[in-house]
Amino acid sequence: MLGPRAGSKTRSRSRTGLRAPWLAHRELKSANRVYYGNAYELPSELGRFDVVIVGQILVHLRDVVRALSSIAARCNDTLVIAEGMIENPEPISHWLARADRPENDYSFWHYSTGLYRELLSILGFEPQPKESRKYRCNLEGSADGVSITTLVFKRRHASPEAAT
Repeated sequence: MLGPRAGSKTRSRSRTGLRAPWLAHRELKSANRVYYGNAYELPSELGRFDVVIVGQILVHLRDVVRALSSIAARCNDTLVIAEGMIENPEPISHWLARADRPENDYSFWHYSTGLYRELLSILGFEPQPKESRKYRCNLEGSADGVSITTLVFKRRHASPEAAT
């Protein structure tokens, strides 16, 4: 699991997300490890993982290409993205930051399903069927929840013929 850096605004805004890994350890006997660091430069010492889940973090990052490139490099097989997304097959994004709302300095971009599909294809992954559901989110004014799209990608493996 990747957590926010010490001293980051995300860390100071909500402590709930920081406790989740430890709750999973205690209640579910989880063996997950937590890494607090830079999503743009995940160290190779973390190793590689069969399944990587990226949940509600990309909207808060300034450079989705760099972050997903780093994350994908640690993924052997399945990469899951759960995020608020623009439903559009074109690779587009929407800028969220506003000069007249400096207090909302924690969200930068919303990306389209098409952008994620194109980028992950470039990074060597094939899209699987997608789902959208409403989930509770700590977004102000969204008591009913927000729509979160889940995209699943499987790494393309070289065919046996290509290896010969």
